[in-house]
Amino acid sequence: MALRNRAATWVLAAGLSLPKLAAAQDAAKADATFQAGRELMKDGKLAEACPKFEESQRAEPAAGTLLALAYCQERVGLLASSLSSYLAAADLAAKAGQSERQKVAAERAALLQKRISSLTILVPAELSKQAGLQIKRDGVELDRTAYNVSVPLDGGTHSIEATAPGRERWAGVVTLQAEGDQKTLQLPELERGGADADVLLLTPARSRTGAPALAPPLESASTRHMRQASLGLGLASVVGVGIGVTFGLAAKSRNDASNRDGHCDSTGCDAYGADRRQSALDAAQVATWSFIAAGALGATAIILYFKADNASSTQLATSISGGSPRVTLSRSF
Repeated sequence: MALRNRAATWVLAAGLSLPKLAAAQDAAKADATFQAGRELMKDGKLAEACPKFEESQRAEPAAGTLLALAYCQERVGLLASSLSSYLAAADLAAKAGQSERQKVAAERAALLQKRISSLTILVPAELSKQAGLQIKRDGVELDRTAYNVSVPLDGGTHSIEATAPGRERWAGVVTLQAEGDQKTLQLPELERGGADADVLLLTPARSRTGAPALAPPLESASTRHMRQASLGLGLASVVGVGIGVTFGLAAKSRNDASNRDGHCDSTGCDAYGADRRQSALDAAQVATWSFIAAGALGATAIILYFKADNASSTQLATSISGGSPRVTLSRSF
């Protein structure tokens, strides 16, 4: 009995010590990755430093770590992510009673508000009522509260897609500059169609400031169909030319054969010459109609190609501004 009691006591003691051991390991990992991040920043390796601060924050959340992460993100141009980190740092510092850190984080967040890029996705009223509607940005579904609202985003290319049961999928991309680029994307009504149908479109985005800049062209379903039809007609035109050339050469060869060895002369043709002459005329007729068909197909293909070209382009707009105070990189005072 005494042995079992002692064993139970050891097990209980070990169980109580496990959380403390895990916490100590987390703290050690947080400190190590934070220091690694600082060294990388000193060496100018910002892209490598930011993930270290993120890893440190996951191991053991701290206002100082969030400040360092926010500053790193700001330096590499991820201003929306930086703003989010500064705001989180201010909130965490306030809860921890770290007034100086709260002040620094709030001040830098306020400065970033003036530089941030953002995207507003306008959703038509009827579309927003569509059952099963899903709108995703960069693969992540948007909450309906994010519809028709300006949302801060890091600069770069962002993918947008909208899907709903029984409707064609809509997808497009919007490219934002790193700073001060506010764009608005107007989603269209989704066309009725199969669940797997794709529509690639981008409605012109409106910018509050700056000069318009061309965005990458995107193809709609009808544009894609026109391009496919243009390609098919172009290939058919090439085949038509090939047939015309083949029968044209055959016509010449048969006509030459009718004239050889006196089969045909100014007075007429013998049986063989008449047969070759008629065969030549038949081949010539096929060649003529093949060239005519090839020309018509080729012209139609060209018209469809340029019509498709005119159906797929858009414009976006950009502008830039800036500002920034000082951040000291440390996990604690």
